[in-house]
Amino acid sequence: MAFKLSNLRLYFRLLYQFVISVKKPCNAIFLDSDETIAEILNKRKSFIRLGDGEFDILEGKSIHYQIFNDKLKRDLNMIIDTYLTDSYDCNYLLGMPNKYLINCGWSLLSSKSKLISWAHTRYYFQKNFDLNVIYGDSFLFGKGRDDVYSVLWKRDKINNIIFVHNDKKYALYFKNKYKINVKFIKVPSRNAYEKIDEIVKNIIDLNYYNEQGTQILISAGPAGKVISFMLAEQGAWVIDTGHCWDEPLEE
Repeated sequence: MAFKLSNLRLYFRLLYQFVISVKKPCNAIFLDSDETIAEILNKRKSFIRLGDGEFDILEGKSIHYQIFNDKLKRDLNMIIDTYLTDSYDCNYLLGMPNKYLINCGWSLLSSKSKLISWAHTRYYFQKNFDLNVIYGDSFLFGKGRDDVYSVLWKRDKINNIIFVHNDKKYALYFKNKYKINVKFIKVPSRNAYEKIDEIVKNIIDLNYYNEQGTQILISAGPAGKVISFMLAEQGAWVIDTGHCWDEPLEE
């Protein structure tokens, strides 16, 4: 009975969050993919993306590839607070899952998984982040869109790519496809945040990590957001690509 009551409370909470957030956000400005790319390139901004996994962490939950950690939650909040304080002059663009935020929420009812994944995200966003602030598109790196986002590194002035991922084969694929100098930095496939100091050190040990001709592409779950922030603060150009290579987001 206790288990059933617990489930019932969760369903009621989900329904409450859906109803409260069903209207469109009123104040936030959402960039589409092309506008996101232009903002990154024209201002040499790093790009840090938030998705449903990060919103789960912010609400005190674990996800399947990162256990909850109070310090990780604080770090994510620091990234958001820093951006909201002065988004215009910030050295990174903060991406949001615009696809599930920009319109009214009725479309979530078409799928149980959508409702479970995104009702709480819409609720949390509208409660905390629906301000007069520009957000990039977290879904920029969607499946089958490599011809759109690859312009980020297909630049004459980019000489080095630091490829941060859990599997070297994607770095090799990238190197062969784009014919560019690539250095691979390995991260754990799960709970990468617990190794964050080691990962950051391995990147910084490459003394060209923050040079103008270097771009860092990182896929490390919620830890990747914190690593991107730390490196961007030191002048590095970091693109948080997420599952772009191994498990691209479905459009």
